[in-house]
Amino acid sequence: MSTYMPAAPTRPARTVRAALLPSRHGNQFDTEIVQLYLGDVLAGVATLPPDAAYDLVHRLSDTPPGLSILNAEVVAHVRHVVDREYNADHDRPSDWILSLIVQIEGADEEHRRLLGRGFPAYVVCVGIAQSPGGLDALRRLHADLVAQGARSAESG
Repeated sequence: MSTYMPAAPTRPARTVRAALLPSRHGNQFDTEIVQLYLGDVLAGVATLPPDAAYDLVHRLSDTPPGLSILNAEVVAHVRHVVDREYNADHDRPSDWILSLIVQIEGADEEHRRLLGRGFPAYVVCVGIAQSPGGLDALRRLHADLVAQGARSAESG
């Protein structure tokens, strides 16, 4: 008699993801409709309070923001706020953006992650600025992005 048990058949891994269903009539009921997908197949729909819906969608599609989301304008806004030596008036952010950058600077990890959902480029720039040697890195990044824009304008 053998105690051998064959391994259970394995299914190919499929990605689970969630997406908010846009409302055509506004958010009248203080809920969000979330579509749940298994691979490319719609597997279900859930009606959740907004915070739970946003959290679920974020957790199932959480990809760290990359440098490709950055542009010279965003970097200049952050630089204008955090770099005391930089004061170019043409790069001065609006009061709202200024307040956003200050909030990101002072946010704990959880709140910074939440702010990163809506403003990933600003969160990445503030993160760069607050890292060791980050202000110099932000200055170099800004110079590179400005130079890239100038080259694009010349060739276009």
